[in-house]
Amino acid sequence: MKLENKNTFLASWIAGQISEEALKKHLQESEVAAYVELKDAIHHLEIADPDMTRNFNDIKRKIAISQTRPRQKVLRLYQIAAVAAIILIFIGLFQVFVHSKNNSTGFGELALVNFSEGSKITLNSKSQISYPTLFSYNRSIKLTGEAFFEVEKGSTFTVDTDYGCVTVLGTKFNVIARPDYFEVICFEGKVEVKTDTNHTIVSRGNAIRFYNKRFETWQQTAKMPQWTSGESTFKNAPLQFVFDQLENHYNQKILYPDAIGKTRFTGSFTHKSLTTALKSVCIPMKVTFIKQDEKIIISE
Repeated sequence: MKLENKNTFLASWIAGQISEEALKKHLQESEVAAYVELKDAIHHLEIADPDMTRNFNDIKRKIAISQTRPRQKVLRLYQIAAVAAIILIFIGLFQVFVHSKNNSTGFGELALVNFSEGSKITLNSKSQISYPTLFSYNRSIKLTGEAFFEVEKGSTFTVDTDYGCVTVLGTKFNVIARPDYFEVICFEGKVEVKTDTNHTIVSRGNAIRFYNKRFETWQQTAKMPQWTSGESTFKNAPLQFVFDQLENHYNQKILYPDAIGKTRFTGSFTHKSLTTALKSVCIPMKVTFIKQDEKIIISE
């Protein structure tokens, strides 16, 4: 049999169009055996039907992955930018609201602090102020001790102490915030003073004092505090406070009876000589002083 007739018989037989007996009539036994073996091998080849649902899901998953990766990068960039923005905001708020900068003075020292917006603060001895780095955006001062303020007009300017708060827009005033002693003197314009028990407006030429749970007022004519030029002045001040100021300027411990400390003093003392300063205070008050073991003892 020609080769093409054999191929035709083989194709017809595999397709089931002729029987194996008919195939044997046209082929030798060895050829029939080979064809049977070939047919069995073909039947064992299984080509599965395509799973359209599975393939569609696989395609969607690959598309999602391709879209998610760049989006994740974009989201990560947004997250980094958001964190950076929060950090910058936090730093900005810190510099505006947190009193992170400080100036202080020691015994007998004075210090002048100038601010970029034009205000000036003069610190008396043993005093300290703190304020924000970005002071122009938050004109807020925390004071311990004594300071003279020359405030440039502008936004609200606040001086916070442990005993009360002073608020102004633009003026010149002096604040003392020592233990159990709070005093405000206005030299120009007017200031608002708030404490736990009092709220008052102090205008030019007037002064207020909170001492020993008492509220006191008086008038004065000076244009600025005398301590800025080397002399401390007092008007009806408790002698206890005067001695405290002496200690701050001369770094000398002063001991005295409680009764003497409660008496009132009007006058001044110099910052140049301890002996002269003591005489200026003690002689008018009719008390004596002696220096003993680096201490000054006051007695009647």
